[in-house]
Formats: sequence, structure tokens, C-alpha cells
Amino acid sequence: MFSQTVRRCFSTTAAESFLSKHLTWLLRHGAASNRLSIRPDGYIRVNEVKNCSSALRLDPEELDEYLEYLVTTRIHKYLSVVEDYDVRIGGPTWWIRAKRHHANKSVDTSMKRINTTQELPLAVFAVDHGTGNLAAQHGIPQADDQFIHLLRVGPQENFIYGRGAHFPVCIFLDVEKLLAAGVQLFPTPDGHHVLTTGDENNTIPPSFFTKVVRIKLTQTELSWKRSQETPTSDVSTSTYSGHL
Repeated sequence: MFSQTVRRCFSTTAAESFLSKHLTWLLRHGAASNRLSIRPDGYIRVNEVKNCSSALRLDPEELDEYLEYLVTTRIHKYLSVVEDYDVRIGGPTWWIRAKRHHANKSVDTSMKRINTTQELPLAVFAVDHGTGNLAAQHGIPQADDQFIHLLRVGPQENFIYGRGAHFPVCIFLDVEKLLAAGVQLFPTPDGHHVLTTGDENNTIPPSFFTKVVRIKLTQTELSWKRSQETPTSDVSTSTYSGHL
């Protein structure tokens, strides 16, 4: 993508200052408006940045030389560049991010990617019936913040009970298969959730599901009323191997 030599030293030029400020703003605040796919750890594909609408206002030669400078030197106060795997192409590509102050509050640059099933024994997508039905047919989509939010569950944890009313559909995922396919999974700092951008189409297809569980709630009416009491609820579950 870049030549082997840096044709210009950007350390003191006015062009460096302008490009640095523009890229820093773009990577912090402009990902959504420019339809850039951002990872949970803040990285965006360099090629996407070069071709987004905001970058088209810049001098293309100066921008390419400046990105080449960043890739070659890896020195910048506010930006970092790395070569890493890209599920879209099945190989490595260059990524760039702002080091801090991202507008997307789900982004956390301290996140480290999960590499083994020992780090993530079980991942679950828990949602309402409507979203669950769509996911069973078309895959799990990204949320409004561009990420798919999964629950991080220990192998022995009794996950189903206690979440019924809010998460009546629970889709269990094959973590080993996701990792083998190159889907990048990032645990959140609180340790309870995992964020991902999904596959090359920004989804998790049904082929990665191990089972789909629907929780059914039934209310039991008391034969006599007690003051300040509400009907109790019983929880039952049913498991599906395919569509709901």
C-alpha cells in the first residue's frame, strides 16, 4: 500500500499539523458520519479513512504521504497505526486510531482481543422476541453504536434463569468457530460483555449459533390477595436448534 521510503519529513511542516488535526478529529468523532467501520478498540482501516468523504477534501498526495509517514515511524502523540488481521480480506491490513477521547462511548482503547476459548468459554446474544426471530433468519446485526453486544458467560454459570423478562431469547454462539473464522472479539473492561463488529458483512450468521433458547413466562394468580403483593412468575424454557 505504501512505498518503502518516506518522501517527506512531516515532523515540523504546516501540512503535518493540518493533517494531524484533521485525522485526529475524524478518528475521534467522524466515524459514524463517514460510515467508517470502527473496532471496539478504536481502530479503523487506513484504506477506509483515505476514501471517506471527509478525507476527499484533503490533498490526496499529501494524505497518502502522511499516512506513509505514520506507518513507517509509528510516532505520533494522538494517533497509532498497526498492521493487523482483517476479516474482510482474510489477511493483514493497516489500521489507524485516535489514542483517546472517542465520541463513541462503547470504544475503549484499552481493550485486548480474545484469542482463545479459555478467555471466553461461552458467549450469548440475549434479546427480545422480535430481534431474536430476525437474528435466527438473517444473523445477529450490529447495534446503533456499530457493535454487536454479547454477554460473557462462564461455562458453569446458570445463565437462563433470572434474565427472562428482559432477555426472552438467548442465542448461544460457537466461540471456537468465531475465532477460527477471524471474527474479532473484545471483552469490555467490566468483564461482563464482549463487543465485536462481526464478520465481513458486519453480522454473526446463524451458522455460528449452537442453540437458541426462548424463555416463557407464565403468571400465577393468587387465590387470595395480600396487601402490596403482585402475582408471581414462573419461568420455563424451551430450546431450539434452528428457527424460533
